[in-house]
Amino acid sequence: VVEYIDNQDKYSFKSELRTVFAYVSGALNRLSIEEIVEKCPWIIGQKVSKLGLSIINLYMKIDIDIEGIEEEKSDMASIYQERLNEEKAKARVQGLAEGRAEGRAEGRAEGRAEGSVEKTYQLALSLSKLYNRSFESMLDDFNATVEEREICMEKYRKQVG
Repeated sequence: VVEYIDNQDKYSFKSELRTVFAYVSGALNRLSIEEIVEKCPWIIGQKVSKLGLSIINLYMKIDIDIEGIEEEKSDMASIYQERLNEEKAKARVQGLAEGRAEGRAEGRAEGRAEGSVEKTYQLALSLSKLYNRSFESMLDDFNATVEEREICMEKYRKQVG
């Protein structure tokens, strides 16, 4: 069927079948809506019945509500663009929500890490004075990570002078 549809020199449809077959052929050839319109620019603004739209939708899998479409909006390219805009808006909102949640989680984790380093610093400083040991040796006892150790030592050097 696709070969018959694609051979427009031999087969010329005068009804909406021409538009329906152009979309179906494009979908079967894995073309995007933009590529279909580029290949068949005459389809822009072509009205298609709800039956035609349901056939196109079957192949293009755009997930549109055929029953909710008004007759004057039965141009598939417009319907597709409208649906694409809706999906972009949903994705933008979802992306923002996910980004905010990720940012909050990272902020909390960062805050905990900073709090943990601060606690390690304060405890090592207090205990080094109490046990009369070097601050650096206390950090060894705390099994401080390399990063925690560097932060604590930098802070200690600034405080001691």
